[in-house]
Amino acid sequence: MTTDVLAHLRILTRRRQRRRVLGFSFAFATALVAVVTMLQYRPVAMKPADPQIGEVAVLPPRQQVLADGSYVELNDLAEIKVDYSAAVRRVELLRGAAHFTVAKNPERPFVVVVNGVSVQAVGTAFCVDRTSADIVVLVTEGQVAVTDRGHADGETTPGQPRQVLVGKGSKTMVGYGANVRNQALTVLPIDATDRDLKLGWRMPRLDFFRTPLAEVLSKFNHYNEQRFVLDDPTLAELRISGSLRADKTEALKELLRLGLDLRVEDNGAGEILIRR
Repeated sequence: MTTDVLAHLRILTRRRQRRRVLGFSFAFATALVAVVTMLQYRPVAMKPADPQIGEVAVLPPRQQVLADGSYVELNDLAEIKVDYSAAVRRVELLRGAAHFTVAKNPERPFVVVVNGVSVQAVGTAFCVDRTSADIVVLVTEGQVAVTDRGHADGETTPGQPRQVLVGKGSKTMVGYGANVRNQALTVLPIDATDRDLKLGWRMPRLDFFRTPLAEVLSKFNHYNEQRFVLDDPTLAELRISGSLRADKTEALKELLRLGLDLRVEDNGAGEILIRR
């Protein structure tokens, strides 16, 4: 964690040079944001312009509408290659993770290809993730057919493909290590860890710089069932800065406690009360 803090403090130093109006107290509070939100930051190279003072910038993942009306969301590292023909809609995932919402057309299947694995759907929504050594397919709507026809390293014998149907709320993982060679593909339910690590990147990120606390809380409340409530109205104009994924309520709680020295309490009725 110390390395993460130092790395983000260096970023904060550069920002402070650009914005002479920042004082030490704000730099310290923003450093605390880095501590509690390290995993929610996007790489600096992909980050859009900083939000204006007093505003909340809502930053969704990259989005692309394909020629047939299908819709693709891409994480920061994702790259796709589209190859449509009259018979089939083919998309190759070259790297990263992408979520596909497929326009229905039974006469023209939609196929995502990645490293010898094909994922076929007619009209559905699913995510394909190749950010690790294995390929993970998670289905959020409908059903897809996952077929492993062989890998460049030869762990799967050509002519003996592995295949499985994956329905809504389920996932499968195509692995290539020696311990999974030629084993049948397994379908498992999507769990909380998957929703956070494999699908959470689809949630917008909220960037705010010296923004009134009331406005920041309003944005978070828009994306979450549990609501932040100012028990002390005098806190509404308190200024706050940070960069958080919109569903990271626990990280926001820590920012309020550690950065602003506020009391944050769940009232058991779906509300998070904030007071001095």
